[in-house]
Amino acid sequence: MLFRPLTARQREFLVRLGVPDDFTMEEAAFLWLEDDTAALLSQLTEQNAFITCTDGVYRYHNMLRSCARKKFLLLPETEQNATLLRLGQWYEKMGECCLAAECYEKTGSWDDLLRTVGQDRGLSFGPERLPLMRRWMANCPEACQLRHPRALLVFMLLLFYGRDIPEMRRCHALFQRSMALCTDLSQQERDQLEGEALLRLPFLYFNDISAMSAYHRRIRALIPADCNPWTQGSPSVLMLYHSKSGSLDRENAEMRECMPIYSRVASGHGSGAATMMQAETELMRGNLTDADILCRQAEEQALEVGKYSIYTAAAFLSARLALYEQPPRNDFSPLDRAADTLRRAHQYRLLTTVELGRGWLSALLGQTEQLPAWLTAEGASMAQVFPLIEPIFQSGKWRSPLWRLSARAAGRSPRF
Repeated sequence: MLFRPLTARQREFLVRLGVPDDFTMEEAAFLWLEDDTAALLSQLTEQNAFITCTDGVYRYHNMLRSCARKKFLLLPETEQNATLLRLGQWYEKMGECCLAAECYEKTGSWDDLLRTVGQDRGLSFGPERLPLMRRWMANCPEACQLRHPRALLVFMLLLFYGRDIPEMRRCHALFQRSMALCTDLSQQERDQLEGEALLRLPFLYFNDISAMSAYHRRIRALIPADCNPWTQGSPSVLMLYHSKSGSLDRENAEMRECMPIYSRVASGHGSGAATMMQAETELMRGNLTDADILCRQAEEQALEVGKYSIYTAAAFLSARLALYEQPPRNDFSPLDRAADTLRRAHQYRLLTTVELGRGWLSALLGQTEQLPAWLTAEGASMAQVFPLIEPIFQSGKWRSPLWRLSARAAGRSPRF
């Protein structure tokens, strides 16, 4: 009934454009490859209540999309693959690397998939993509993986997020073989790729700042500076790097010595981290004025080079310091300002960090009504944040307010 009144050309157009969830005029023209795209869209939107256009984005009604996709699966495999490959190219052009890779996977275009993953450098592939990445590694021929050292570096990072260190080491061995086989790389490209590997390997020694820095000192070039959040989304530098009771002064000294070296080779990545950790140390020791001064310095250092993870941690510390004002201020305005800044800068991954900081403080104050639902759901910590951030919910000898609150919500008895 939906397709019978239409011409054969209109039907074909609907079927091919039913593959993406929505599309613009430009995307439709890219997929259709004919000069009558605008005319067809005009006819179909005027005559068909099952297609809507809002702010230049066209969407099918669920019923029409279901029909179109069933008909798409009846097309010859070569035609399906041609459309999916074209759609993958569009997503890649738009910077939607994960969507592009999924299209390439459906067509078996492994070289295109790995090229896209390598170009993205992991920015679209957080820990939630780990099952997807494992599937790609299992199904993609090893010979093809060896042609794409950049993609192997992304896989190494994801495997660290997934705490699969043996597989991360295996992937690094693949990378080394790949570098030996890719003889067409220039010396600059080779230095850049090896520099990226030297950014991944320090994670094997995470929490030992000096051991991590030993790798950073060997970096000659990067492609370009790493843009993943330096804190991995943690609202606190101290919670990431303070590892042993009584060693905080030594750890701060290591941060001051090692971070400038890393920031220099990584175009400012991690700027303000050493200042931020010292600011948090001063808060823990009750030196509130010093903590506030250092916090503002860390914020300036981070924003000066456009690195937002330390800026977000500074906003969290500012909100914590506000609780000690007279009278105490618990409106969390520093976190609100940070969220606005992150949205304007398109740093959406760090919005979860802001929510985590807000939830931590809300739990501390017993303001359960202000908590995002995902913070108190059973097992939700791993669903929304990087695994490295789990200690904020629960660390060895003591429990954070968030853990106590989520434990209570799940019916567990918190141990102190």
